Amino acid sequence: MIRTEIAKGVGVLERRLFAQAPVILIYHRVAEVRDDWGTVTPSRLFAEQIEAVRSVRQVVSLSDLLAASRESRPGRLAAITFDDGYQDVFAVARPILERLDCPSTVFVVTGLVDQPREFWWDELGFIFLDAPSLPEALELEIRGRARRWELPSGSRPARERARHELRRLLRNLAPEAIETVLAALRDWAGAPRPCRATHRVMSSAELAELRGGPMRVGAHTVSHPVLPSLSKAAQALQIAQSRRACEAFVGEPVEHFAYPFGDYDGRSVAAARDAGYASACTTAPSIVRRGADPFRLPRISPGQADAETLLRRLS
Repeated sequence: MIRTEIAKGVGVLERRLFAQAPVILIYHRVAEVRDDWGTVTPSRLFAEQIEAVRSVRQVVSLSDLLAASRESRPGRLAAITFDDGYQDVFAVARPILERLDCPSTVFVVTGLVDQPREFWWDELGFIFLDAPSLPEALELEIRGRARRWELPSGSRPARERARHELRRLLRNLAPEAIETVLAALRDWAGAPRPCRATHRVMSSAELAELRGGPMRVGAHTVSHPVLPSLSKAAQALQIAQSRRACEAFVGEPVEHFAYPFGDYDGRSVAAARDAGYASACTTAPSIVRRGADPFRLPRISPGQADAETLLRRLS
């Protein structure tokens, strides 16, 4: 009985702490496209979510939230962030945020800016879900191991399984190894390298247009690798080069960084600090506690929550 009462008391305190502490929200895409990986928020739902957030918290820039988190009573604040730098964040999310007077930060993968290609996970979707026909078997060697998938003609479930398994297998590979596998997949499928307008990242012209505005640019590496899978030198290069590229695109200092997939280790943290960033964001779902490590910032994903559900979570 005593333990139960203690647990209830701790739960009440945690809920009160959550309601009073700053939070950083993480989004990826705001668009009306097929949601291959659970990272797309339809524009109407996004607007409803942001309006719900504004009703219970003050939406501030990431820099202002960090400054407030160092205070004794930071208050009910929220910062809005986007990972990857998809063009729909510029074209769809930005006007919504400007209408609602909400600042934000978009973390950009710089190696895809102005390049005729897509993220590798989007290319998997293009090959396995959009191709009208595919060979009935796929054989690949990944990490020295031969793998085979059976793809009976017209079997959507088989295509989905292959795509999801390949995403899991490719996730921790070096960028060069991922490109090798993608080239083999294109040859196997007889498919071109996709460059769909709906799946590209922001252009350099669009990034330049953000200069000095309420949507600020942050860095998200050059090629979106899983940083802990790289050497110390390779991590440092990805982290530092992306900052320099972002600063060249927008013509102003870039202060914030986000770890791809939210994955990091001690070398990643050191590299972000050495590169001159003021903060680095993870995907750990939590509040920003007073005195939080600015290079291990947690973020909460609203996902597909409706406004009422999100309000309950935040208030």
